[in-house]
Amino acid sequence: MKLLLLFEICILVFSTQGKRILENIYVKLNTSYSCSLILNGTHEFGCKSYLNGNKGVLFWARSLEDLNYIQSDESQIGPYVLMIESSNLVSLGYTWFQRIKSNIAGLLIYVNESNVNDLNFSEDTHCPNSNFDIYTEDPDYSNCKKNEWNKYGNGIRFFYWGIPVFLVLNETEVQLLIDKCFMNYNYATYGNSVKWPLCAAELTDFKLAAGDAERCIRRNEMNNIFTAPVYYCMPLQNWNVYAFLPQRSSETLAKNHSVFMLMSRVDSFTMFDDMDYGSSAISSLLVILAVSEALGKDAHRIADLSAKNERQLLLALFAGESFDYIGSSRMVWEMMHNNFPAMDSGIHSEALATLSNLGFLLEVGDLTYSNDSLYMHIDPRSYQKYGSVKEKIDMTVKALREHSSSIQFISDKPLPPSSLHSFLKEDDSIPAIAITGYGSSFTNRFYNSFLDQPRFLNIPEYKKTALDVANSLVKLSLRWLNNDVDVLDPPVVNQTMFDIMTDCFLQWPNFNCTLFLQLSESLPPSWHDMALKALTTVPGRRTFTGLGPEYVILPSRVYSELLMFYFLGERVESGANLTYKTCFEMNNTNPLQNCLFYRELFLHDTSDANNYCICSPVKHSLARSPAFDIADYNYKSGKYSTWVMSLVNNEPTMRIYLVNSPAWQLTVFLTGIGLFFVSLFFIHVITKSSHLLFSDSLVAV
Repeated sequence: MKLLLLFEICILVFSTQGKRILENIYVKLNTSYSCSLILNGTHEFGCKSYLNGNKGVLFWARSLEDLNYIQSDESQIGPYVLMIESSNLVSLGYTWFQRIKSNIAGLLIYVNESNVNDLNFSEDTHCPNSNFDIYTEDPDYSNCKKNEWNKYGNGIRFFYWGIPVFLVLNETEVQLLIDKCFMNYNYATYGNSVKWPLCAAELTDFKLAAGDAERCIRRNEMNNIFTAPVYYCMPLQNWNVYAFLPQRSSETLAKNHSVFMLMSRVDSFTMFDDMDYGSSAISSLLVILAVSEALGKDAHRIADLSAKNERQLLLALFAGESFDYIGSSRMVWEMMHNNFPAMDSGIHSEALATLSNLGFLLEVGDLTYSNDSLYMHIDPRSYQKYGSVKEKIDMTVKALREHSSSIQFISDKPLPPSSLHSFLKEDDSIPAIAITGYGSSFTNRFYNSFLDQPRFLNIPEYKKTALDVANSLVKLSLRWLNNDVDVLDPPVVNQTMFDIMTDCFLQWPNFNCTLFLQLSESLPPSWHDMALKALTTVPGRRTFTGLGPEYVILPSRVYSELLMFYFLGERVESGANLTYKTCFEMNNTNPLQNCLFYRELFLHDTSDANNYCICSPVKHSLARSPAFDIADYNYKSGKYSTWVMSLVNNEPTMRIYLVNSPAWQLTVFLTGIGLFFVSLFFIHVITKSSHLLFSDSLVAV
């Protein structure tokens, strides 16, 4: 009995030391970013690990020679966790990985800040969204045959790595991995006999989805029939933001070709969702916000001109565009099915809009790295095919050049990647122009990548270019409403407000500026905490499309919508005692508009800011591919985007540890077994002799 008590005490003591022993064995790295797994109708792309993680000896690869060493594995110590600098990842290409992937357990990517200014790194392909543009079936234009837009594209977002891939940006952790782990323990083995112990890494990032989007969605549906909902993946989705100026009630029918539509995207992508800064997308959406600010000051003239000439404006911000035009294709699909704007509480309170109502499309594209140069792009096929398209485009080009003399017109190249493709695929007779900061190819070296960060931008130069574009579009919008005649004294963008917005959206590395914190108070209570968390804990996840607002906030969309709402809305009540609930209840009084609570924005001193109820025409509509709402949709048809993202089992982790030789591990194992049997023998002997060792007389003493 006393022996049993002693044994239990030993177990208790050692169990309390378990955490400290574990910490002594492993060194956990906390500031790395994991690569996500996405799937479409045919394939899966991205990264994943085994359930209990992938383990391998850390190897720092700096050249092709190093990779050849891993392939041959002369030391027979694989598999390896490969550590590689981002520029080498680009220069070596994907083919090297195919050669050595059987001996690779994981991949760590880091950035050498000393040469990042010379780095060209776009995770997108040379021809973004080429399977869903208007040229897919054209043998002369398809897959960028006429013009390669993204010459910096390496396409690694669309590789299937099949292993966990982590991005390590913390300089201390990079040096720990290189100096303390690889150089101290593993470098001596390179080309020589193995010297134990070695430094190894364990990467855990288990994903629930596999195969393709169709199979994953079906697994979701099958599980949900008999049990509580279990999801393996979710469609990439969010919300589009739009506003008709002025609004029309459902009793009013819009004339054909009467709507001028102004648009931009709000999203981008990278393998590492928590590093999705998306400066290219933000550079365009800021222009739409600036236009909204100016037009909001001229609401009465807009209403008068619209009533007089039966013309209308439509401003739109699309989510999911980097993934085969999710948002814009959804809006087009709804227009084609007489369901845009969608019903509210079972009725259409606002006049329906169809493709036939669209008279002109204008998109603001990437304005980063424009170097004071602006370009207008069109679809040359429809420009030559339809006389009416050519006439309207030429007239618009002339008007834009009058407002901005530096802008250039490109008519001999295909339309670059843009939301315009979704509309022109269904009706190529709609005149359309894309305004960008690049001519024959992207000037953004980091388009759709984790390096598309504000710190590389010339912010003052961008502000100048964006303001020029915004003021030109304000004039063009009013010109449209005035039957293509310029108006007198058009409003101009408030430069102070634009500066504050730009500094906020392009803040780096933080994202918790005063303006966003104020705007968060206008969110529903259920979203408020999520929004603040997105701003403070994941400041790099700015333009990630997400899996819907109940899973993740898309800051670029949320705060763009709140600002557009503020600019285009009307203050209907003010007072210090106003609350979110008070303003929300006003929605019942006006079926056309929504009402939200706001504090006064853009003040230097916010302590005396007043509270307002603002009712606005700005609304949002679902940005989810129609593929997921069409019964028995053929996922391999290529008609609509089919992107889904795998959910994860647990939070990804990365840790390093020392591993000894197999012979040593076997010795320790056998020694442990030997000690176990020796212990059993002594216990047996002591038990049999207990009446002598623990006699009553001994106890009495």
